[in-house]
Amino acid sequence: MSNILKSKYVSSTVWLLIEQILRIISAIFIGALVARYLGPEKYGQFNYSLSIVIIFSALSLLGLSNVFVKEAVENIKAVASIVITTICLRIIGSVVMIFALLIFILVNQENQQMSRYILIIGASMGLLNIFKTIELFFQAKIISKYTAITNITVLLCVIIIKVYLVNNSYSLDYFIATVAVEYFAVSLLLSIFYLYKADCIKGIFDYELAKQMLKQAWPLMLTGIIISLYMRIDQLMIRNMIGDAAIGQYSVAVRLGEAWYFVPMIIASSLFPAIISARAISENKYITTLSRLYKNLFLLAFAAGIVTYFLADFVVITLFGVEYLEAAKILSILIWAGIFV
Repeated sequence: MSNILKSKYVSSTVWLLIEQILRIISAIFIGALVARYLGPEKYGQFNYSLSIVIIFSALSLLGLSNVFVKEAVENIKAVASIVITTICLRIIGSVVMIFALLIFILVNQENQQMSRYILIIGASMGLLNIFKTIELFFQAKIISKYTAITNITVLLCVIIIKVYLVNNSYSLDYFIATVAVEYFAVSLLLSIFYLYKADCIKGIFDYELAKQMLKQAWPLMLTGIIISLYMRIDQLMIRNMIGDAAIGQYSVAVRLGEAWYFVPMIIASSLFPAIISARAISENKYITTLSRLYKNLFLLAFAAGIVTYFLADFVVITLFGVEYLEAAKILSILIWAGIFV
């Protein structure tokens, strides 16, 4: 049995690694193509609308991700109800997120165009966050290859669409619409794989389970909100104080500074079920496993900071052009945030 689990861990990690490598290649090279085409001002508008939605997205996720995996691992027979209950809770959370975005738009007095961008991305991300519950199901079952296949398929289609939009000189509106199409396609494919693979789809909403999960998740939700604010509030401030072009420069630095984040995310996500299992064995094994994980992630972040600091100018000019040179100065500082994240 242990060999089977080990094989599943390796398989899931490999699939997720392939997906994230493709995603980061797309983010850097296709992202650079789009940034060059749009220019700092429009690219700033695009990233600003996305950042605002990300800040509020924790309201739709409700901090349930780790709680879901824990419950699914410990209560295998009730996994169908756990899935349905989490989906229902996230539907409510997504509605709350949309209302929060509307309040933000009114308070911040966003113009009609930016309001439309924020709401389009917000609605589609709310849908995606609901169906990301299925992604968590695959993670708990250690069959993340279905998540990876979904994301890889959609990613390749989105790359083709973006290249087509650039080559045919489409406006920013179409790039915003592409984000919505991407989120909808991922939600649809995840649902199809779940119906195909899951043998436990006849679940019901469990009110007591919902209360129990929310009780465990609310500190994680608050943490998610704080982290989102920490990671994105600077873009809101920059736009309001300086303008869209400045946020375009800053967005390039942020994109490159976060480019390597997929590595620790894959490591942490893939090992989370193992960490839960270690806790079930003994407290010492649990602490030892966590300590080893944190130590290795710190060393990884420090190494990424050193390399990026010395290569920032070269990377930015090569990928995004001289027009985005200011982003290199920001990147050489911003890269060190990875240690604390």
